[in-house]
Amino acid sequence: MRLKTELYAEQQKQIREELIELLNLKETNCLILYELDQDKELQEKIMDLLPRIHNYFSMSTITAISYPDKIKRPYVSIIRHLLKNEYQILSTEYTIKAEPKNIRTKRYYFVRRQDIKN
Repeated sequence: MRLKTELYAEQQKQIREELIELLNLKETNCLILYELDQDKELQEKIMDLLPRIHNYFSMSTITAISYPDKIKRPYVSIIRHLLKNEYQILSTEYTIKAEPKNIRTKRYYFVRRQDIKN
């Protein structure tokens, strides 16, 4: 039996590229969790990829993809799982200065794996 990575390589690549474009990773290599949590439209666009992800990826053991309603932030899990082969994903603590108090969140950096090797 052939793996989905062999059968659907082109479709998987297309979905990843779509996700990269949604997140604007070609222009900026980082993502702030608080901003993603506030952007309901972007979350919806990411979640709209789920039916295609089910068809073209072998990820039945990943709860965020199999049962997205059981996870607090399934969109973050989808991003991390789909992009982990192309990007090294690093996270740091990040503080947004706001009144009346600061907002603590995470900032994710996406470093292309091919850039690391060179």
